[in-house]
Amino acid sequence: MTRSTKVLAAAALALGLTQAPVKADVSMGIAEARQIAAASLAQGQPQLAAQIATGLLQRDPSDAYAHFVLARAFQQMRQPKLARRQAALAYRYADTGLGRYQASQLAATLAVESAQPGMAQIWLRRSWNHAPDDRAREVLKRDYRVLRALNPWNVQLRLSMAPSDNVNNGAEDPYAVIAGVPWVGVLSGDAMALSGLKMTGDLSLGYRFTQTDRSQTRVKGRLYLSRVALSADARAQAPAAENSDFAYTKAELGLEHRRSLGKEAGLLSAELTLSRQWYGGQPLQNSLRIEGARVVPLAPGKQVQLSLAAERSQPERGAPVTEMDLRASVSAKLSGGGTFSYGASLQMADSLYVNARRQRATGFVAWGLPRPIGPAKVSLSLGGTVADYPDYRVGPFVVPGGRQDHMLFGSADFVFENLDYAGFVPSLKVQAQKTRSNVSRFETNEFSVSLGIVSRF
Repeated sequence: MTRSTKVLAAAALALGLTQAPVKADVSMGIAEARQIAAASLAQGQPQLAAQIATGLLQRDPSDAYAHFVLARAFQQMRQPKLARRQAALAYRYADTGLGRYQASQLAATLAVESAQPGMAQIWLRRSWNHAPDDRAREVLKRDYRVLRALNPWNVQLRLSMAPSDNVNNGAEDPYAVIAGVPWVGVLSGDAMALSGLKMTGDLSLGYRFTQTDRSQTRVKGRLYLSRVALSADARAQAPAAENSDFAYTKAELGLEHRRSLGKEAGLLSAELTLSRQWYGGQPLQNSLRIEGARVVPLAPGKQVQLSLAAERSQPERGAPVTEMDLRASVSAKLSGGGTFSYGASLQMADSLYVNARRQRATGFVAWGLPRPIGPAKVSLSLGGTVADYPDYRVGPFVVPGGRQDHMLFGSADFVFENLDYAGFVPSLKVQAQKTRSNVSRFETNEFSVSLGIVSRF
């Protein structure tokens, strides 16, 4: 008797289907054994299903279906650790997309049953790669949102690389000119615009330690890194400059509380954040920021967000700076499927250091197109900033009437949703910025194209 026939015989005897030796060919024995295993699970007989699956695995350790049956059997027998291991093996050995989809869905369910929502999220992302249709993907998105709400941990990582013609925010003109001052200087090579590659990494980590039906409180951490690789032209322009001279790092630790005020009243939040910044490998400043925000629904799909923040910064060298920041924005979902938003902000800073005193106003509009253009989902933004430094000085010179900067900026974002892996898709951002100032050192132009990865859900 072959091994597969022995599997079928054991199953049949256990079910009381036969009292005589079983005669069957190999392929039929395996197929019928699988059917009996599935029936055993449906009838609440996980021990028998586990026995049959074990026999099938003795014949072929890479039998994905047998691993799947064994995972389901251990699930019914309340042995989640063993069940998760078998579900992972079923996913590993499955040779069809549907098999991998079913195995990853089972693994996600087992993770939820074991109170491991983070692991369940990972398995749902694996399911995304093998979902049979759009309806299944919509269910995955819904389930992922539920798990995100259940998981006390929240992790976000953003990476991008951007070829830029101005990685150091340098001046476009080699001459230092101050309007109204009969003096002209010459800027060093590293004070002018340098081309190269700008790379950024932004890691945010949060942990929710209290939650009720209407509120939640969490601790948050963030690490932001910006690094550059100077081009050959930039090195020729500024031979003494090193990539590390333009490295920027910011680390944050914060506490956030959110409270729902009801469906019509919206959301209220408050946040306290400590941060430390470095530039060029050297400490730059420490800051303490307190912010309150309110989100108010205006209509279905439309809301306004208001925020007020106060920040106190202590540079490594120089006097502390106190800044107030007021922001307002409106966002709406359009009937055709697109989005539209606009907003404004006002910042005011005061300090004993005269060059830190400033007022700045910014406005923007943004539009998410309702339909893709070619393979990409597209969103556009445009805005401007006006800044006034009333007491600005350049060396021994007082800038007549203070320093005034006028900036225009715009960007186009392209998200390629058809090129996804585990729900992550590539993105491309084209952005341009132009600043005009009565102090020529701050007249800058920048154009960059950045590549990144974003999540679809």
